Amino acid sequence: MAITNASRLADFGSGIGTQGAFTADVSIADKIIHTGDTNTAIRFPSADEFTVESGGVQRIRVGAAHSNAIGLGHYAAASSGPFVQISRGQNYDKSSLNPSTCFLHLGGEDNSFSTGYYGIGFGYIYGNPATTAPAYIAYLGTDDNGYTHGDLTFWTKDATTSNVNAIERLRIKAGGNVGIGSTIPTTMLDVGGAATFAGDVTAGAATFAGAIKADAGIDFSGAQTNQAGMTSELLDAYEEGTFTPTLTKWSPGNMSGVSYTTQQGRYTKIGDIVHVKINLSVQAGITWGTSSNAIAIDGLPFVFGTVNMALYKGYFNYQNSSTYYYPTDFLWYGYTSKIYGSIASTGNSWTTTWDGTSQLRVSFTYTTSAF
Repeated sequence: MAITNASRLADFGSGIGTQGAFTADVSIADKIIHTGDTNTAIRFPSADEFTVESGGVQRIRVGAAHSNAIGLGHYAAASSGPFVQISRGQNYDKSSLNPSTCFLHLGGEDNSFSTGYYGIGFGYIYGNPATTAPAYIAYLGTDDNGYTHGDLTFWTKDATTSNVNAIERLRIKAGGNVGIGSTIPTTMLDVGGAATFAGDVTAGAATFAGAIKADAGIDFSGAQTNQAGMTSELLDAYEEGTFTPTLTKWSPGNMSGVSYTTQQGRYTKIGDIVHVKINLSVQAGITWGTSSNAIAIDGLPFVFGTVNMALYKGYFNYQNSSTYYYPTDFLWYGYTSKIYGSIASTGNSWTTTWDGTSQLRVSFTYTTSAF
C-alpha cells in the first residue's frame, strides 16, 4: 500500500476512523508528522535510516552506516563516529555540573529514599535473562534521612567461566575516601593489599599498616634545613641481620682448636653507617701455632670504608692458669671485614695462652665509605 501525498493520507485516515488499522506495509516517501505540528516528525532521510525530530531538531538517528549506529542529540550517527553518540549541539551551558547539564543520567525518577545499585555493564553478558557481565561501573545509593547519597564503585572479574560474578575492585565513598581492594576505606586512600609506585611518592602525613618498599630510597629533601656541605638527602639503604664472627689472628698461620659456647653477631645498616654487636665465648684449648701479631675477629657483614679505624675497646677477658685477666689498655681497630685488637703494653703480638673460657664482647659503629 503506497500513500504518495498528504491529501491522500488525510482521505485515507478519515476512511479508517480514529481507531483504524493498517493491515499491510505503508510506503512513505519522507516523514510522518504530528497533526498541526510540523516540528515533530519521524523521518526517513535515506535507505536503511530513520530519525526522530522534535522542535524541528533531530534527536535520534538510527543509520545503516557504522554498523547501524545510533545517534542521540543534535548530530547524526556517522560512519566514523561511535556506535552510540550523545550530543547537545553547540554553545550549551557547560558552566556547572547538575542534572540539566548531564549527557546521561541513571535513576532520575526514583524517590529520595531509593537505595541499591545504578549500574552500567561492559562486555559480553551471560544467560537469558542476563545474569553476569565482566565489568561494571555502579553508583550504590544509600538512604540518609530522605536525601539519597552513596558510593561510586568499579567492578571486574578475573575468570573466564560464565557463572562467575564481577568483584568490586575500587570504591569512592560518598565522603571522598577511596578504597582499592577495600569496600570500607577509612582514610583518603585505603589500599587493601600491596601497592607499587613507579615514580615518586609525596606524603605529608601518612599511616601505613604494612611494610613500605622503597627500592629507590626515601628522599628527605623537604624534611629539614640543609646544612653547609650537605651532599645528599636520600636514604637509599636499610638492612639488619645476623652474621657469624670468628676468632682468628692477623696472620692466622696454623692456629687451631678454636671452639665456642657463644658465637653471635648482629648488625644494623642505615645508609653507609653500620652498627655491630659481637658476643663470643671461647673455650679453652686454642693452639696459636705459627699465627702471629694481633688477635682478630673476622666475618663482618660489610668492609670498613677507612682502614685502621680505632673503635670502642669493648669488653674483653681471658683465662691464663685459672686467672682471669681484663686488659684495660686493649683497643680494637677496623680493617677490611674484620677488627683486630692491640694491647699497648705488649704491642700487636699476642702469644698468651688461653687455658680457660674467655669472653669478647664489643659494640661499635663504622662507615662503609672512605673519609
